[in-house]
Amino acid sequence: MALASQGTILKMGKAVAGAALTTVAVEAGYPSVFTKTAHGLTAGRKVTCSDFGNAKLDGLSAVVQFVTDDTFALALDTTGETIGTGTVTPETYWTIGEVTDCDRAAGDRTEIDVTHLTSTSKEYLLGLRDGGTFTFSVNFLFGDDGQTAVREAEASDDSFHWIAEYPSGNTCSFDGFVKSFTGPSAEVDGKLSGSVNVKITGDVVFA
Repeated sequence: MALASQGTILKMGKAVAGAALTTVAVEAGYPSVFTKTAHGLTAGRKVTCSDFGNAKLDGLSAVVQFVTDDTFALALDTTGETIGTGTVTPETYWTIGEVTDCDRAAGDRTEIDVTHLTSTSKEYLLGLRDGGTFTFSVNFLFGDDGQTAVREAEASDDSFHWIAEYPSGNTCSFDGFVKSFTGPSAEVDGKLSGSVNVKITGDVVFA
């Protein structure tokens, strides 16, 4: 059955820490499963671990997946480790106002030619995955904090964490650079509009 898209929300990370969750317990494995009563985290959100006393967690960031009221998972491999409690700090986000459409276009993988003189046909290896691009359009709003943050991100060389939250409860999240924010565009008997092109860097996480 098709999933409705109306109600999709797009968010961009502020690169600012939110309220830390302390005394978080972890069950070692892959993924690592964390327990904190009523933690309040949502799928797709980026968090950073600290104070666990373990190099496989401390200082590392990952995207929240497999959420229940009291547990969540991170794609960090702690198999075989004995780990005490620690702190998990979520990133905070801007909500982008009045998004009218959004789309993730996957990137191509490089074809590496490994053909040699005794080959009977062309031979290839596939290169690394490319997360592709994420584009979206907006009703251009001068006073929207989220759109303002995107315009400022266009002027920087920094990547930001992005989350598309769908009405089904699923998310698509990734790190990405704002390559362009076009607009405002105006037309007769129309509205001000804009479009944004984000280059994805690293993995795309579906949760």
